[in-house]
Amino acid sequence: MDIVDVTQKKLQENLNWYEKNFDDEFEIENLEELDVIEDERLDVNSNVQPNVVHHEEAMVSEGLVYPPDIWFQLSKYIAPEDVWRFACLCHDACAVTNTVAFWRSLYLRHRDPKIKLPQSLSKELIEGTYGVRYITICALYLMYEPLRRKTVINSPIGEGTVSPYSLKNQICKYIWSQGNPGAEFTYYLMFEEHVSKKNKPLQFDKDIYASNYSYQTILKVFCRSYQNLPQAEIMGLQLADVFFNVSGDMRNHKLRLVFQSERTRWRGNPSLTTTVLDPVVWVRIIHWWHPQFRNCIECIK
Repeated sequence: MDIVDVTQKKLQENLNWYEKNFDDEFEIENLEELDVIEDERLDVNSNVQPNVVHHEEAMVSEGLVYPPDIWFQLSKYIAPEDVWRFACLCHDACAVTNTVAFWRSLYLRHRDPKIKLPQSLSKELIEGTYGVRYITICALYLMYEPLRRKTVINSPIGEGTVSPYSLKNQICKYIWSQGNPGAEFTYYLMFEEHVSKKNKPLQFDKDIYASNYSYQTILKVFCRSYQNLPQAEIMGLQLADVFFNVSGDMRNHKLRLVFQSERTRWRGNPSLTTTVLDPVVWVRIIHWWHPQFRNCIECIK
């Protein structure tokens, strides 16, 4: 073996195993050595400190925090039906939706001078703070076409928020009726949804959310004749169940409401009060933001 071959052999031995050129003349005497080297490399990678890995993952999950002013500028381009999506983006976006400037800008942006609003929803009232959110939402259901269309199109009974079943677990606050003896009667049952105090935005100005009718819904029932509705026994009770089906004459509907005391809700055998309205021509669910809600309240007077 000459000096050149010896020199090449020494250089080949000094290279890493994955850098060597394995040809027919080069023989691997011990393949187990390569496995040992690979196992050592894996052990080195697996011995990385866990806190370093968690720190890198935490930095990636934090993301970017934008200034609150950016969210306020973006709120000027949010459509009324996308307010809840915008508020769910982050804490600062939610904080923007709880300001007077946000609701006032939403009102003025979609205000149509051709549409005559009632005095209770006039432009002068949003200059203040009290009830600005309630005024803006109610006005948008008169001015903003996508929301106004929802109040005009009647959905089938029993679907979505127009269903009597959506009133379950709500409290019956007040009952009144309208009609003449011997003719059709319309009954109004006002329900109020129980909202936990933890869900209310107490960290913001309470006057923004001020309203006498928030979380209230009216069940409007049109009957063929007068029905004996025990108002004194029902008011203050919780609606436990609703049954809306075909009447016995197969031409109208029958509405059966089952009430229970809120205090006995979690007991084994709560006392139930059942009320049946039959025959019923049609049923309407009117939420606090609906334009007809105020008209129903006027019937009390």
